[in-house]
Amino acid sequence: MTYADAPSADPRCAALVRQLSAAFNAAAQVLAAAGGRPLRACLALEHWHANALTAAIEQRYPAMAEQRVAVPDRHFKHREDDAPCLVPLPEDWTTPSTDPAVVGLIANDLPEWLTQAWLHAEQRQMRQPLCGVLFSEASPVAIADHWAGLGDQTSPADGSARLFRYQDARVMQRAWPLLSDAQRQAWLGPVRQWWALEQPWGPWSFADLVQQDVTATSREPEWFRAFVRPDNAEALSSSAAGRLSFELAQWHAAHSAPAGHRVWARLAGNDVPPDRQPDGAAMSRILALGQSLGLNDDNLEDFVAVTWRAHASADIGRDGFWQSAREADLLARILGALRQQPEARFGTLYAEAQPSER
Repeated sequence: MTYADAPSADPRCAALVRQLSAAFNAAAQVLAAAGGRPLRACLALEHWHANALTAAIEQRYPAMAEQRVAVPDRHFKHREDDAPCLVPLPEDWTTPSTDPAVVGLIANDLPEWLTQAWLHAEQRQMRQPLCGVLFSEASPVAIADHWAGLGDQTSPADGSARLFRYQDARVMQRAWPLLSDAQRQAWLGPVRQWWALEQPWGPWSFADLVQQDVTATSREPEWFRAFVRPDNAEALSSSAAGRLSFELAQWHAAHSAPAGHRVWARLAGNDVPPDRQPDGAAMSRILALGQSLGLNDDNLEDFVAVTWRAHASADIGRDGFWQSAREADLLARILGALRQQPEARFGTLYAEAQPSER
């Protein structure tokens, strides 16, 4: 399914557009009263190339498409359409209008795009073309320049420069609670408010796992709003933006969403009901423990699944798993074996270490 043939807008997503519009007007009024520059809004997109959403924008709103700004990121040199990009909304998008294009955008297309974005979010493991909506008095070019500096972040695990998916709501929402205000401001840069759909982070039912093109019924769509500065604060100085300087736990949290969702998918696929799966807080704790042990990818997922399912009949003790002398010794042996056999799997080594049934 594409944005061009998406289902009609969900009424709850139409309500989200109204909430967004009201928040924009309130922020714009505060900023104007403080003598600030006019506030603008723009869509943040994953990329422009081969994107069904961008095809819809080009077809219905060519002026918006022409104003798009790609992030000048070295990772996307000579292929700018693959880079994250910003698409300004019309200046009068929140005011009553007789312009059919503006009316159609607010009444029909934005709610439909949010409905499709909600579907993408609920499917958890797919790319999300619509990353969010940004409020800023800065130009899209200035925001894009700031984003270019966010694309390379230093991993506190090994000190190497890594491509960082700053535009992905899943990355932001997993890391945001752990960041300091200074780190949050360095991420936002000239953006005053960053609105994105709240991303799922919790148990996954089998029905929602296997459904296709049907919005999940387990959650209501909600906004996640990232901000630091008051609306009447002065514009951000260039010296205030820079490296995010992640601590190890923050870095791990920012990259935890794929592993967490794959574990929930594994549990759902094995007919573990949602009420017997780890909630979001438990998943975050066990992932952090596994990451602190140097586990990643398949071995991290195995670790989380094993840790959770080992005490399937009792909630107590799950956070304390691996703490007994026997389990601590077993864990040390498995980790040692993984260092000696990088191709081995944590889950396989754990299963082989269990007493055989007679």
